[in-house]
Amino acid sequence: MRSSLIQAALWAGVGIVMLGSAATLSQAEDGWEGHILTVNLDNDITARTDRHYTAGTRLSYLSADEDLPRWLARLSGALPAWGFENAAQKWGLEVGQHIYTPADLNRSELQVRDRPYAGWLYLSPMLQRRGPAGGPVRVMETLRLELGLTGPPSLAEQAQDWVHERDPAGWSHQLKTELAFALRYQRRYRIAWRSADGAWGAELLPQLAANLGTVDVSLAAGTVLRAGYHIPNEFGTGTSRLRWGAYVFAGLNGRWVLHNLFLDGNTFCASHRVDHTPACGQFQAGLALVLKRVEIAAAHTFLSPEFTAQPEWDQFSSGFLAVKF
Repeated sequence: MRSSLIQAALWAGVGIVMLGSAATLSQAEDGWEGHILTVNLDNDITARTDRHYTAGTRLSYLSADEDLPRWLARLSGALPAWGFENAAQKWGLEVGQHIYTPADLNRSELQVRDRPYAGWLYLSPMLQRRGPAGGPVRVMETLRLELGLTGPPSLAEQAQDWVHERDPAGWSHQLKTELAFALRYQRRYRIAWRSADGAWGAELLPQLAANLGTVDVSLAAGTVLRAGYHIPNEFGTGTSRLRWGAYVFAGLNGRWVLHNLFLDGNTFCASHRVDHTPACGQFQAGLALVLKRVEIAAAHTFLSPEFTAQPEWDQFSSGFLAVKF
């Protein structure tokens, strides 16, 4: 009963709007000079797969521009702004939970060829800076420190049991309790084209990312193409105009992975592990609806195999809500 209700709710969200880039989902509000509160839900229940990266929940807050604590403002001023002018900056905080499982949830024995059961409960302070890079190009960079716990303290088993009518049988084999971290850096570029009246337009958003820590060691690159009506100027540094709008887009992203805690197993003790795939990619496509101070969206993402014994691609849907104030 619970799973059917949740599935109906998720499909209702998908029916409202489709939004297809994880990067766009998590950063779609970033041009607003005020505060932003966002909620992002991922789940593969709409794809009827219930495996691997099976669910994620993130709640995040971004401050008003230049509302940084004094120590953080000094730190930001000491960091080089390579290739762009640091014209606006925010601080933020995100709390989230990710859930990973093998494909067969009915087996209680260890599934040695499938990925481990794992949960990740984390807190992530962040610094965002943005500004012009010359000509029509704008830059936004985000630096985050992700701190969290794996194992039973992640509460992943309890969260997944709540969703399923029949509890998954293999959580006794999940990764052990471990304090872990990741330092994450992302740089995004914006090149925009607008109609004569400024209402219609298109944007190309190339992006680069680097991750270092016990959670993740990887590099990533990709791009998103967006087109539509009154696309929010995410990279703007002046006073924003809150308008109605909608846009469609498609995005590709590739990752080069040296370490993935949720595949390679615990860092400081023995645990279930599988061999990760060094290179993997993802594809997203969809549309977003902007209602002035509120943005609602849903997403669908396709992920290439992340470990060597994985036979096929994964997919999941996402729901997103952002409120600007």
